[in-house]
Amino acid sequence: MPLKTKTVLVCTGVAFALSVWYFKKTPSSLSSPALKQKSPKLVNKENTITKAPPHNASVSAPGKVLVAGGYTVLEQPNVGLVLASTARFHTDINSLPISQSMVKSFVSPIKRRNSTLSPTKSIPSSTPNSIPIQLNSPQFKSIYHFMLNFHPSNECLPTLVTTSTNLSNAAKNPYIETTLIVAFSYCQSVLGCEKFSKIFNENCKNDFVEITLKADNDFYSQLNYLKKNSLEVTIENLKGVPKYNACDVVYGEDGKVGVSKTGMGSSAALITSLSGAVVRFCGVACSDFPSVVHNLAQLSHCYAQGKVGSGFDVSSAAYGSHIYTRFSPDIISELISKTKERGGLPSPRDLFNCVQRTWDQTVAPILLPDNCYLLMADVCGGSDTPSMAKKVLAWRADENDNEGNLWERLIEANEEVVRKMLVLHQHHELDGGSELINDIGQMTSNQWDTLKIDCEGEEENMVSVVCELRGSFLTVRKLLKEIGEQAGVPIEPESQSKLADLTMKLPGVLVCGVPGAGGYDALFAIVLGEEAREGVLGFWEKCDGVCPLLGTSSATGLEY
Repeated sequence: MPLKTKTVLVCTGVAFALSVWYFKKTPSSLSSPALKQKSPKLVNKENTITKAPPHNASVSAPGKVLVAGGYTVLEQPNVGLVLASTARFHTDINSLPISQSMVKSFVSPIKRRNSTLSPTKSIPSSTPNSIPIQLNSPQFKSIYHFMLNFHPSNECLPTLVTTSTNLSNAAKNPYIETTLIVAFSYCQSVLGCEKFSKIFNENCKNDFVEITLKADNDFYSQLNYLKKNSLEVTIENLKGVPKYNACDVVYGEDGKVGVSKTGMGSSAALITSLSGAVVRFCGVACSDFPSVVHNLAQLSHCYAQGKVGSGFDVSSAAYGSHIYTRFSPDIISELISKTKERGGLPSPRDLFNCVQRTWDQTVAPILLPDNCYLLMADVCGGSDTPSMAKKVLAWRADENDNEGNLWERLIEANEEVVRKMLVLHQHHELDGGSELINDIGQMTSNQWDTLKIDCEGEEENMVSVVCELRGSFLTVRKLLKEIGEQAGVPIEPESQSKLADLTMKLPGVLVCGVPGAGGYDALFAIVLGEEAREGVLGFWEKCDGVCPLLGTSSATGLEY
């Protein structure tokens, strides 16, 4: 069955157009022609695969920043503007011989709760139908050994049994375990039982599968590392932090891991890179690799979280920076409802069909213009995003918004941000656009109107667009803060408002605010020109409890 998807990657040469949403909802007077812009990259570092599987695989996926569309992106057909980051989550998979000393690591299961997904039928216990897996997470100082037991006739999902770990009180990691079960099950369905069994029962019958997970430092707070080493918070000191630096991990009594994150979407990037690596390791040929991985990762993410989210974070991990409209929740919720009738578990056939069916999300590539920079800061606060979203949606369901119409106004403001960002691309592509961006970036926003008076023609139009875009971003901030106050959710807490407002007074700052669902854990800014970039990073270095991140925006989604 060929993969079907309505994912829109609207590119013609170096030109790109808007999403299906834009053509349907934008008045004809505002419809945008194709804009000259580099399309998001899906980087394939290998042109062909020649040897029989399994293949050593290395796949990475980026983090994300949702700069417009917080909360409203949960509903179709509302848009979100999501920028991928240069920070990436990496998964490496190899097949290695099992040494005599390792055999015992794969023998006896340890007592842990069952994985998120388990089979409805018993799997024959014969040893040949098992895949020994060693999972290394050096940043979390953890090593897990699993046995993935698969049904020789693919009549039920594989089971994943933990046989050993170096942790004394290890809880399950639903993101990793669910992804392994879903991805390997899909590969067995695509390859067929005979070929899948041959890979693991013949081609590497004396081997184990080694999986190594690594994340760039921007995903996790480095404030404690700098403090422990008596280092000031500076960009230079952050550049000196060891690559894939070990995290400050706290294990609770239940074995769950506690770590300070920076709000970059580490879980989505992990699941997406791991899904892609398993598919490539098994040698599954895909005509549209990013879409297959996207669908697998969305399924795994929803099962691991126990709910169907908007999916923008997984979409960005697969496709890079883009304008996003979510897929219909029924695509996954129908599967979950169906599988609840069997004890909460999909059959391999249902899972395969869900990945292969038509998905109706829209993805229109976009990237900030040259000389515009996305900046992120870790404020080391931490927020419970799922519970925040639940409260906001409960507020909306109670129809408390009738008088202020805040929700509809926020939808319109987000659409205006997208429109103005696209128009900015048009003007930036004209001769002198980059130089004008630099000129604007050397001034504070209250000087931009004066600059507009001194310009004419397209330059005047470009300055006007910059001013209007800043105003649209401010409207989004204002409405999100009001909704948070009414819903009893700290979408933009006062401490974040003060920091964002001070940042926006600096030269060249187009916008500064809290990304996505908001809260205490992160701040983003979009700045114009290199001088503005250095100015904001220097300011953040001096703020207590604030740590700039090293990354910026990127067009690139999956790399493999």
